[in-house]
Amino acid sequence: MVFQPRVETKSFLDNIDQTRIIAQKGLNKNHQSELGQFFTPLLIARKMANMFTDFPPVINLLDPGAGIGILTAAFIANAVQRDVKP
Repeated sequence: MVFQPRVETKSFLDNIDQTRIIAQKGLNKNHQSELGQFFTPLLIARKMANMFTDFPPVINLLDPGAGIGILTAAFIANAVQRDVKP
């Protein structure tokens, strides 16, 4: 028997983005607007994470969001795929 790894159809970032979509459906748009509350879409989070070019050995990252953490998750996903990891 040959071992075949399980192929995930969705990445953990896709799962987080799906949570964002579900969460937004239950929110009052006017209240969200009053609070200045935005939920960053995955495409934007990935683009922002790709803006980092070089990683020092130690990283301090301030995520300006107060949502589900997609910005930090995209940054981590980007960092672990690099040859030289922080």
